Amino acid sequence: MVHLVIFVNGKKKTSTDDGVTNPMTDDEIAGRAGLTGDTARKGEDGPVGDPLSGSVPIKNGEHFVVRRRNFEGGCQ
Repeated sequence: MVHLVIFVNGKKKTSTDDGVTNPMTDDEIAGRAGLTGDTARKGEDGPVGDPLSGSVPIKNGEHFVVRRRNFEGGCQ
């Protein structure tokens, strides 16, 4: 097994400790940030689109940004 290291939202994730594989589905990458492909989107800017789907080849040292698609909350 090849030892892989990626960064998800700035936090280091490794193949041995965090289940990083090659390739990974978008849902698996979102899971490293505590989300699912249905509740997340990649990137910081741009419109919120369809739920994440598909898979991507993983390169050692790659950085991913995963954000929640919907924000809920209020003000008191």
